[in-house]
Amino acid sequence: MPRLTAPRATPPLRLARRLRAGARRRGFVLDHDGTLVRFRRDPALAFPSRRARRAVEALLRRGHRVCIASGRPLSFLREAWPLPGLDLAGSHGGELATAEGKAAVRPDRRGGAARAMERALRRALRSCPAGLRVERKPAGVAVHVRGIPARGRFVWLGRARAAVAAALPPGFELIEGSWVIEARRHGTHKGRIPAGLRRASRSWRVLPVVAVGDDRTDEDLFAALRPGDLGVLVSRAPRATAARARLRSPGDAVRFLAAAGRS
Repeated sequence: MPRLTAPRATPPLRLARRLRAGARRRGFVLDHDGTLVRFRRDPALAFPSRRARRAVEALLRRGHRVCIASGRPLSFLREAWPLPGLDLAGSHGGELATAEGKAAVRPDRRGGAARAMERALRRALRSCPAGLRVERKPAGVAVHVRGIPARGRFVWLGRARAAVAAALPPGFELIEGSWVIEARRHGTHKGRIPAGLRRASRSWRVLPVVAVGDDRTDEDLFAALRPGDLGVLVSRAPRATAARARLRSPGDAVRFLAAAGRS
């Protein structure tokens, strides 16, 4: 278990300069929501800005490998990030597609338990206000409450947590992100992604990794990093994390990546 610290925020250009002192080529594993893309009340509208796409393109042009990693399905990531040379890891590592066209982790297609859980959650939360969304995923089900008006959001977050816990079948676990409660299969987490990339692609095996993320699901990714890798938490406030650096916001994360792509 890695040692947890609460790193102070680093200005994005200073953090990029730290990278220049090390390896010339790196592998970047980058979370989507809350890291490269600001949260939206409707998650379906959370697409990267032009600046974020340009920052990722600059990294690819410099010879770095880049993987967009998310709890979102792989199908969404392909739509949001249609860039040649990009690796994609969806469903918390349950789906992975490399730039070479290889699949290092195949999705679990035994969806009967997840479908039953989705139906149970829709029944349990049928009296919810507009803005709550139940999302079926390849490796589980998520309940989003970000779209609910702020006054009732905490109440419905608690109700969503209780509903997911009550509907949780064997072999699934409950996790909590930023205004989302999710049930996912045991063993399906972002900590699998670096090893999956190394199995699928020879170049990933020799590259030091920079992992950037913002929430609990990204802690699995930070914990899987090797000596010489760097975890970067995106958070306005300090908190305990396995990452060794911190940026304050998605805007700072994009500025950091843009500067890294110029080096």
